[in-house]
Amino acid sequence: TVHDMIHELFPSYFSQNDPYVYFKRVLIEKADHIIAISESTKNDIQHFFKVPDNKISVIYHGHKNDLSPSKDNYEPPFSNYILYVGERSGYKNFNLFIAGIAPLLKNRHEISLVCLGGGVLGYSEKELFYRYGINTEQVHQLSVTDNQLKAFYKKALLFVYPSLYEGFGLPLLEAFANNCPIATSNTSCFPEVGGDAVVYFDPNDPDDIRNTIESVISNPVLGDQLRLLGTKQLKKFSMDSCMAKTKNVYKTLL
Repeated sequence: TVHDMIHELFPSYFSQNDPYVYFKRVLIEKADHIIAISESTKNDIQHFFKVPDNKISVIYHGHKNDLSPSKDNYEPPFSNYILYVGERSGYKNFNLFIAGIAPLLKNRHEISLVCLGGGVLGYSEKELFYRYGINTEQVHQLSVTDNQLKAFYKKALLFVYPSLYEGFGLPLLEAFANNCPIATSNTSCFPEVGGDAVVYFDPNDPDDIRNTIESVISNPVLGDQLRLLGTKQLKKFSMDSCMAKTKNVYKTLL
C-alpha cells in the first residue's frame, strides 16, 4: 500500500540522506500489486514509476463510526475558534495559513486559532505571530485525546486543512463525522475526498485562504449546508468497503 508520494514531490523538505525514497522505489518495483489510497496518489505513483493500470488498485480509507459514549464529557475551553490539526512544518503550509488569517484575527479579537497536536509552538512560530501582529492570546496549542479531539471538531467554527499535498487527508473524514465545516486546499486529493462538502482555496494565496475562511465564518447558513453535505460525503468512505476491497486484492494474489 502506498499512501502518498510526498518525499518524491517535495524532496527539499526532507534530508538528502533519508533512505525512505530508495526503499519505497524498490518495494514498488518488486510488488505483485499496489494499493493506492486515492486516485491522486495513483496518478503520482504512475508519474514517477511505469506502473500499469492492471497492477494498481485505488482503495479509499474507511471511517468507522464510534458509537460508544464519550468517557469524559469533555468541553473545549475555547469558543469561536478556527481549528488546525496535526503537524505544522514543511508542506503542511502552516506559515502561509497564518499569513492568510492574520488580518482576520487582528480585526476580530473574539476569534482564536486552536492548534491540536504537532508539538508546542516553537520560537519561530511565535515570531511569525509577532511579525503579523497577531495577539498570542488568540493562538492556542494543545495535545488531546481522541475524545477531546472530537469535541474540538464539534465546537469549531470550521476546520482548516491548508496542506500543499496529502495522499488522502484523513482529518477530512474526522471533521465530517463530527459535523464540522471544512475549508481546505484545492490540490492533490482534497477535491477527490471532499467533493462538494467543503470549500476550497489556493494554498499558495494568503488572500484566497482568508477570503474562503471568512465566507464560512460570516455565513452560518453556509456552515450548516457544509455540515449536512459532510454527513452525506462521509458515507462514501465506509470501513466495511475499505476492508472488503483490501481483502479482495490480497485474495487475488493467493
